[in-house]
Formats: sequence, C-alpha cells, structure tokens
Amino acid sequence: VFLTKLSGTKVELTYNLMRTFVAGLAFAMPFSLVYQMTVDRMKGQPKGEKIKKRLPFIAGFTAGTAVSIAGNMHYVIYAQIIPWIQKLTGQEVSSYWFPDATRYIGYNPYREEDRTIHEFPCYSFVLGDLHAHVVNIIFVLLVIALLYVWLRGVRKKTVSAEVSMKDGSFWKKQLLMPHLLVISVLLGMFQWTNFWDFVIYYVVTLGTVLFANIIRFQGKKILAVTLAQMAEIYLIGYLVILPFTLQFDTMIDGVGIAKYHSYFYQLMVLWGLPAVLTITFVVSMLWEKLRKMEHKSLYRLMKAMRTADLFAIIMGLCAMGLVMIPELVYVRDIYENGNARANTMFKLTYQAYILFGLTMGYGIYRLLVVTRQKIFKVIAGICLFFLVWTVGYFGKSVNSWFGNVLDPSGYKGLYALGYLETDFPEDVSAITWLKENIEGAPVVLEANGDSYTGFERVSASTGLPTILGWYVHEWLW
Repeated sequence: VFLTKLSGTKVELTYNLMRTFVAGLAFAMPFSLVYQMTVDRMKGQPKGEKIKKRLPFIAGFTAGTAVSIAGNMHYVIYAQIIPWIQKLTGQEVSSYWFPDATRYIGYNPYREEDRTIHEFPCYSFVLGDLHAHVVNIIFVLLVIALLYVWLRGVRKKTVSAEVSMKDGSFWKKQLLMPHLLVISVLLGMFQWTNFWDFVIYYVVTLGTVLFANIIRFQGKKILAVTLAQMAEIYLIGYLVILPFTLQFDTMIDGVGIAKYHSYFYQLMVLWGLPAVLTITFVVSMLWEKLRKMEHKSLYRLMKAMRTADLFAIIMGLCAMGLVMIPELVYVRDIYENGNARANTMFKLTYQAYILFGLTMGYGIYRLLVVTRQKIFKVIAGICLFFLVWTVGYFGKSVNSWFGNVLDPSGYKGLYALGYLETDFPEDVSAITWLKENIEGAPVVLEANGDSYTGFERVSASTGLPTILGWYVHEWLW
C-alpha cells in the first residue's frame, strides 16, 4: 500500500505489480549474492579463464532459481516418480494437486492432531500471496547480503591482540560498524513486517557475528564483543520499532514442547535434498582443511576457510536448525488445538527454504569445480540434477492454477478487479460508486464467509472496513 501511494497509481493495478516485484527480486537478489560469493571464492583458482567468467553467473542463476522458482522433492516423487511407476505397472495413475507440496506432514497420512504447513516462495508467487512472510522476502535477502558483505569486510581487517578492551577506540570500532547498524534497523523493522523474521534473522546474525569474532579475536574478547554487538543490535531494533510495539498486543503465549513429530521420510521428502548437499559441503570443507592442519582447533579451521565457504556453511547450518526446531518446540498461538506446530513450522521452514536455496546455488558448483574428491563431486552432481527436476513444480502449479498461460487469448491484464465483471456483474456499478463517492472510512456491512471465496468483495474492492472478514483470517487476528 505504501508503494502504491508512492507511485500515485491504484491498488487494483499495483496488487499484481507487487506480486511480480517481490518474485523478481526473489530471483535477482539471490543471483547477486551468490554471484559475488562465487567471484570471491574463484580468486586465485588455477582454473581456465572461461570457467572463472561463467561460473559466477551459473551459480547465481541456480541460486535465484532455487529460491524463487524451484519446488521441493514432493513434486518429483508424487507428481513424477510414483505416477510413472503406476503407469508402468498398469495401476490407476494418481493426480497431483500442487498445494499438496505445502500440506504434506499431517495430511499424507492424515493426522488430525498434527496438521502442519510448509510453504515456499514459488507456491506463494503462483498463488498470488502478499502476506507478510512473502513481502518481507526482499528485506530478508537484504539482511543476508549485508551479513556477507560485513563478514567479508571484517576478515580483511586484523585486530591486534595487544589492543585492550579497556581502550575506548576499540569499542567504538566494534559498535559503530555501518553494516551492523543497518542490519539492526532492518531487524527492528521485521517486528512489524513479519515478527518471525526478527527472531530467525537475529539468530542468523548471532551465528555470523560469533563466527567472525572467533576468527578475529581470542580468549575473553570473543564472548565480550559478541555479547556487546548483539545487545547493540537488539537495542537499536527495539528502539526503531517502539512506536509500533507500544500499541501491539501479541497472540503469542509462550513456547511449548512438541508432542508430535514428523516421520523421518517426510522430512527427507521435503528437505532431504538441500540437507544432503549442506552436510556434504560441510564434510568436504572439513576434509579439505583438517588434513592440511598440524594443530587442529576451531580458530585455525575457521581462519583457513574462505569467507564465501564459511558463509555458505553458516546459511546451511541455520537452515537445518530451522527445520529441526518444530520437531522439538513450537510457539503457542491460536493454532494449538489440532495445528499446534503449523504456524511455527510454516514460518521457520519458509526461511529455511530460502537459506537452503542460497547454500545450494553456491555449494553445488563449489563442490563440482573446486573440490578434488570425486565422491563429493558425484553427490553435488546428483543434487543439481534433482534441483533442476524440482523446477518442474513451477510449470505444474502455473498450469493447474491459471491454465495455459502461453495462450495469449487468455490474458486478463493487470487489473485485479476485472473478475467482478464476470463473476459478480450485478455488484460492479455499486462498488464503483462507493469507490468514487464515499469519503472517510464508514463501515460497510456485508456477509462474511470462508477464505479464498467471493465473500467480502465490497470491502476488499473499496478499502472500506467491514465488521467481519474471512473466517480463518478473523480467527487468526
């Protein structure tokens, strides 16, 4: 809405523009970050010039695709492999409905007491979702990029062991780092745009800062500087969002221990592919560095790693942690009876998918081109094959939701209220009159019904408030 007002146009046009704006940046920003990470890593590599020039582009393109367009292995298994086997054995071929990839744990097999949600960006973009977790993708990716740039910058600046923590200039340098200050403001903003992202990326920031300080310092300085910087980030974020939080009443009621857990094979179907790549990447890095080190320690190990490799490990491990957390605990909210883990799994694994996509975009080609062990190259090649296969989800979902979009005769344009002319022609004139003649925000009384239906079309089309909206969304708020 802010961008709509800023652009001076109408929300019924900018709704569709915003969908493509977020989706476009969800490709461009991962491309940019992984492109830069690959350029940094390829410096000094004794490989051909052609590979050096092309690899960053290929890795960046893969990362952009993995984050914005790819699906998950649910599509490969349930829309491709199982129907192929059924056809081969003469059985009735199962149909595939694309939302099933986001409603799998607790639905197949069905478990009344543990229905969950595990969406990802491609699904959101096809559906036309502009909820908070979708719009905030562009700011989340900005924070991740800033963390990488900061990590790369501080590693170039050595800090003398002789500098005392009692020295004021020491703390001034540690607490007035521009990248961390901007990240602090963005994290504060996340408490308004999508609170879950504040918690998630505060922890990702903590991991990055801790790893950086382990490399930069030794002894007590590591803990002291890390605690000071994280306290600073939290405090700035708290002050930035204070005008909002003073008036906000949260629906969160603490944290509960997870009573139900996902079947292991379900976790592997949804996140096994990026998890295998991440574990392979970490093992490969340990193999490369540890066998060359005489005195093995965490400090020396991290010091020996290139910044891009280290950051890819941080992203991958954070993503794996986000997948595991809903198996242990959940945030207590209105979903607790019957869907206790749903919202926790939804918001955490959504960000895990993004971090995994970035890790895969970088890690696959790092293993294929730089690593010398054949087993790691083979695993990376297999992961790339299946990642490309998951992109078929995009085509399947678009075709299921919109029909044949390659036929120009079916094009409906950007005007988001065009459906009123065909679905509710008797309401069009009244809605138009309300939009053009009513000033202020008087209440429009209309019947309310289920989500994703024609109910509340008058209030949605005019922007005038009504008493009750869609049932599930009212229940949530």
